[in-house]
Amino acid sequence: MKKILIVNPNIKGVIVASKDGNPITSTLPSEIEEGLAASATAKSYLSAEESLLVAKIGEMKRIILEGAEGNIITIEASPDALLTAYVTREVSLGMVFLNLQSAGKKINKAILNKEPFKILLLDKDIEDTDYELPYPSLFKPPSPPGDLGISGQAQLKRHITKEDLREKPYCKNCGSIVSEGQSLCHVCKKKII
Repeated sequence: MKKILIVNPNIKGVIVASKDGNPITSTLPSEIEEGLAASATAKSYLSAEESLLVAKIGEMKRIILEGAEGNIITIEASPDALLTAYVTREVSLGMVFLNLQSAGKKINKAILNKEPFKILLLDKDIEDTDYELPYPSLFKPPSPPGDLGISGQAQLKRHITKEDLREKPYCKNCGSIVSEGQSLCHVCKKKII
């Protein structure tokens, strides 16, 4: 089973639904019923798509529903599937758009290859051996000129664990793990909050 990781602490739930309103997979809070969420996702997408056609203002990019306590963002993950995220009000929408776009590409690839897949949110469902860090956890600095040792580009990876996530500081904008004292995030290039 292909596991698709969404790294953003402000995303509280995600559902992948078919355009006819059936759930494919989800990681939703307990108060949101999967079948109703899938149906609502499909209905809102079709309604918004129809509105764009009537207005003749181009293709659908995404739907954003703003509520008093959070937002719902829907994108087309594949020609047959929609990806919807339930996010907090404090969210950086740009980072969520990037997270969803990246996940959407992976979902589309899984659907095209007819692979089963599961969505995982970093702060909820990650298992100790599911993923390697997206960047090296150990880096050998560049060697002096003429050294025949390992290149400065050699990098070792290790598996991420729940303990790593709790102990390490992370960027509040995009959820990336950062080094102590780091002032700018290496992923989103924003000041670390």
